[in-house]
Amino acid sequence: MAYFASCGKVATSLAATDHLGEDGVLQILGDRVVVQIVTVSPLPAFWGSVAKGSGEVKATPSAAVDWINDAIVEKAKLYASADKFSMLLAIDVVHLGVLASPDFAARYQDRYGDPSASSGFGAVWLIGPTERSVVSIGSSRW
Repeated sequence: MAYFASCGKVATSLAATDHLGEDGVLQILGDRVVVQIVTVSPLPAFWGSVAKGSGEVKATPSAAVDWINDAIVEKAKLYASADKFSMLLAIDVVHLGVLASPDFAARYQDRYGDPSASSGFGAVWLIGPTERSVVSIGSSRW
């Protein structure tokens, strides 16, 4: 909500229906926006390391762009186009916070273009570890 306030937009949290696959629901600019959250998984061993208190990933920026794209493509397969138009895809990169930056979003767009246009989601955002590390990749309806 702080992100929207920083952009001068009012967002209200609404009740989500988990059994319908809603991770969250917001009211933004008069629209009912379903929030879908997907976590990026760089390597299977990464989460085991995180569970033990530390996790380290060594990869090229190009590989990280591919992780994000894979997450978008896989999530997009789950929903009809009409539904995705009213969805905000929130990509959880909390444990990979360096990816939640305008530079990384630009790198993604240089390689794959606007993910909202290609996937049909109303918006695709990278969600990092702090309120200041929320970054839209490409266009956003909100």
